Amino acid sequence: MEIRAQFSTWIKLKEEAKNINQRGGLAGLKLIELVLDAAATLSIGRNVNVARGASDSVRKTWNEAAPNLTELSDGQHFHLLFQDAVENILTTIAGKDSPDDLDDGARLIIFIDDLDRCEESVAVTLLESIKLYLGSRRCVFVLGLDDTALLGTLSRHWQDRSEDDNRDYLDKLFQATLAIPQPNQSSVKTEIAKQLEKHKISHTTANLCTEDIANLLEPNPRKLKNFTNSLCAAWELGPGHGWKGDDTDLLRKLILFQYLRFNHRPVWRLLERQPQTLKLLHRTITGASETEPLDMKDLKLPDQRLAQEMFSRAFAHVLQDTSRGTTTNLESRHRNMELEQAVNLFIDRLDRKRSDETFKTLFATVFGKDDVLDNHFLSLPDPESAS
Repeated sequence: MEIRAQFSTWIKLKEEAKNINQRGGLAGLKLIELVLDAAATLSIGRNVNVARGASDSVRKTWNEAAPNLTELSDGQHFHLLFQDAVENILTTIAGKDSPDDLDDGARLIIFIDDLDRCEESVAVTLLESIKLYLGSRRCVFVLGLDDTALLGTLSRHWQDRSEDDNRDYLDKLFQATLAIPQPNQSSVKTEIAKQLEKHKISHTTANLCTEDIANLLEPNPRKLKNFTNSLCAAWELGPGHGWKGDDTDLLRKLILFQYLRFNHRPVWRLLERQPQTLKLLHRTITGASETEPLDMKDLKLPDQRLAQEMFSRAFAHVLQDTSRGTTTNLESRHRNMELEQAVNLFIDRLDRKRSDETFKTLFATVFGKDDVLDNHFLSLPDPESAS
């Protein structure tokens, strides 16, 4: 649809400027329309009669353009038609009189991003459909995807194929593969600081809090952006509407609660319903003595112990308590998985452990044992106080 729309717009502009090879331009548009219609028919998987109807239309148009062609199969017609459409598009855009005048390097580049996030059946159908176009020398496909996730999709779709077979399938489709490296940490921090400063956060506070965010989160650009945007939105609804106190202290606390909301939802919910349990979270995180019961309104000692048990479970992997899962159990669990899946889980585990260890250090630095949780950290501000 995008190719059709872009090419139609281009033709209209050229027509207005009287700078178009009318026959070549309109032919290119007609051809690309038919190719896209035929491709859509193939990709949505309707019955063969529908596909044959599209192929008949393709054959008719092609024969009208070149009646002396020898009889070709539907697949050959489709391939030649697509190649002709691409060359007509490039000829029109380049302002040439004929496809023969195109430079050797002239190419139509089609970008397909996030293929691994499509529905699994759609992703497989798209890959199968793309094979129809790969022989066209003037058309290049660039796909952005997570190959591990896509291999998982192929394994579930073709359950009788091995992982090696699916890798071979992808290797045959793609002529080159470029692995995107981890983002440069310095650039990531610069962008986070810029975003914070746009929300009237001082340069000094922005730089300090940028370090907190970069250390807390895994180096995933999408997650970093989501977290920072959400943090800034919460900041606008907090200090911007009545919060009092030092900006640096408030923002660092807000960062920690945003982290809990993203990565420890059960802990967040417990604090949201029982803000006084912040003292128990502090005791759990810092490993403080539990000999004295805390004075907590409406939360008796058995409930305090239960809440602290919940917090201990959430952060067991970064606390001293190692009785909840031994290395032997973890190794046994990973041996029953595919290697790729086991590695992914191991990396996730290391990332989460590193993040939670950072949270533990920051929490002990930012919060004191007697701090009271301001409801602004967990809910929208009171409209009356905001005024």
